[in-house]
Amino acid sequence: IVLDLDGVRWLSAATTLFMATSVAGSASTGYLDRHWGRHRVIAVATVLVLIGSALCSLAPDIGVFLAGRAFQGLGDGMALSLAFILVGTTLRGAEVQTAWAILAIVWAAATVVGPVLAGTLAELGGAGAAPLPVPLLALGFLIVGYSMPGSIARKDETAPKRPPIALLIALAAGIAALSMAGESGSVTNTLLLSLVALLMVALALISDRRARHRLFPRRLISARQPAALGIWIIALMYAGEAAASVFVPYLVQVGHGTSAFVAGQFAAVSSIAWSVSAFVIRNLASRKTNLWIIAGPLMLAAGLAVLIFWLETPLLVSALGLVAIGCGFGTSYGFYAERIVAHAEDNEHDLTSGAIPTLESIGASFGAASAGLI
Repeated sequence: IVLDLDGVRWLSAATTLFMATSVAGSASTGYLDRHWGRHRVIAVATVLVLIGSALCSLAPDIGVFLAGRAFQGLGDGMALSLAFILVGTTLRGAEVQTAWAILAIVWAAATVVGPVLAGTLAELGGAGAAPLPVPLLALGFLIVGYSMPGSIARKDETAPKRPPIALLIALAAGIAALSMAGESGSVTNTLLLSLVALLMVALALISDRRARHRLFPRRLISARQPAALGIWIIALMYAGEAAASVFVPYLVQVGHGTSAFVAGQFAAVSSIAWSVSAFVIRNLASRKTNLWIIAGPLMLAAGLAVLIFWLETPLLVSALGLVAIGCGFGTSYGFYAERIVAHAEDNEHDLTSGAIPTLESIGASFGAASAGLI
């Protein structure tokens, strides 16, 4: 896509802008879930993703494409956060881990079909053809919306009537500042914009802690709260993995001279490894959770170490590094999520569950932007 639209310098921005609006979408979902009801949240998320995908598909230049990515991120953040809220508020104990295993299977199907199909369509019809299958998403969301029981979809009449718009803007603006930092062309401007981004995100998290109606758990910034520590560990894992997600397809296609189809397959390697390892671990290692919680980040670090030497290693070796990254998430993510939900404070299960994808997006944004700066 960036080759067709002459936008290589915006490669990391296409991800960080998506993440900026995704953060706003996922952070606001707890409020919207209570105020609108879950059927309406699903409908709005669907419309936003479809608008964004249409803009990406029809984009005449990189500016319109980036606008489409912003719409996609907003809808994606809402949909993903709602999934976490549903798991965290309707399931308990071992059921939560089972839900992550089921999600891993679905994720495996999506990550095999999505990048490979997009790479094939791009090879045959150009970059604009890649998002064409996205209308299938509308059908999927409609099925979910209509099949959701009314008992878990109704809105909360006691919810606040106004969302904390200023806080959401601060979060999104902080991530957007990171996108601009990578394109500033000046070391001084880059450092200043990065500092602004850090301060805005920190200010938003601190302000939320004092708010009457919060978006995040009260003790999110706490070294003594197990749920908060688990959320931040996941955020840091996403920050570490972000560079691979952003640059691997480009390095495979341009650095190694392969086709878009092959690049699409490489884009799916980590996700497939994540899904397969999550399902295997769920069935074999339920009594060794501490071991896998420690092993996951270590495998992630090992996989990233392999990718440091990307240009000097064969593609097969690099693929093994991507497998290690995926297994790092697959072996530990479900156990982290299960413990985060289990250690959530009273009356904060929905906020705690919704905070997981929000902090994932923040971590991924800083990781992608940092890679882009380098």
